[in-house]
Amino acid sequence: MINGGLNVSVIIPTYGRSELLERAILSALNQDYEHIEIIVVDDNDINSIEQIKTKKLIERLRIHHEIKYVEMIKNSGGPFARNKGVEVSKGDYICFLDDDDEFIKNKISGQINVLKNSQRELAVVGCFAEILDEKGSHKRFEKNEIKGNVLFEQLKNNVCTTSIAMINKKKFVEVGGFDNVPSSQEHRLFIKIFKANPYYDYVPEVLVNIHHHEGTRISNGEKKSMGAISLYEYIKSLEEYKSLSDQRKKEIDIAHYKNIIRAFMIGKGNRKKALKLYLLFSKKNKYNSESIKYFLIIIFGLSNIEKLQKKIKNWKDRK
Repeated sequence: MINGGLNVSVIIPTYGRSELLERAILSALNQDYEHIEIIVVDDNDINSIEQIKTKKLIERLRIHHEIKYVEMIKNSGGPFARNKGVEVSKGDYICFLDDDDEFIKNKISGQINVLKNSQRELAVVGCFAEILDEKGSHKRFEKNEIKGNVLFEQLKNNVCTTSIAMINKKKFVEVGGFDNVPSSQEHRLFIKIFKANPYYDYVPEVLVNIHHHEGTRISNGEKKSMGAISLYEYIKSLEEYKSLSDQRKKEIDIAHYKNIIRAFMIGKGNRKKALKLYLLFSKKNKYNSESIKYFLIIIFGLSNIEKLQKKIKNWKDRK
């Protein structure tokens, strides 16, 4: 159990979204927890239009608020920008906030309460989130209801995302922060952190709004598939994976076959590679509703399946 006040650093990396950045910053400024520093890491190219717009926004907000502004030398990518933010931070815990997402007012105070009331030292505290589409309409809720020792679960699937997590800064630094890989950076980060300390808990409330935009997420297309394959290879190289039973290895393998299939089917997709993986996935998992689902994704494409699911949901809502 932790006693006393804890300082929290909110790190907001930004690139190409100056028009959305203010919403993210204001959501951090409006937290009902006092001991917060806000760090904006500008990953736009020096003297670019986006950097000029970002600087003007920060200058305007700084008239009434304390905001630490860090300029990258050039556009370096999310892992480098986030690591730089941690490097200059002073908090005991760190929260990352994507520049198009927003915190609910009691996000940080809720997570601090979980930390203080825990009987274990927690590496990460999460929460629930609402996923919104490009129009700001509800898409789905993200509610991962697992806690305790989550290393095995993290090897299978990502337990939480960067905008959701509050992370022990010492553990972040100890494991080397984000790796510079094509995608799945947060999944790799949390594997490294939970290897060092596997304990995780969460606030059972929606405390983050995550906005999805068509074509604007970092992990699209080729990067997504390369990152998914690299992640799976990294996991298989770990002693924690090698020491598992065959059944548990199989669970992890199936989870990553599915992840890679979905990655290949993003954007234009690569049906040939996805189908090859599907055959491996089906061989391990036999034919069931899951294998049928992924066969349909390959045949019709992920975006078309998602559109169909949305139409079905709207039809059910109207009934």
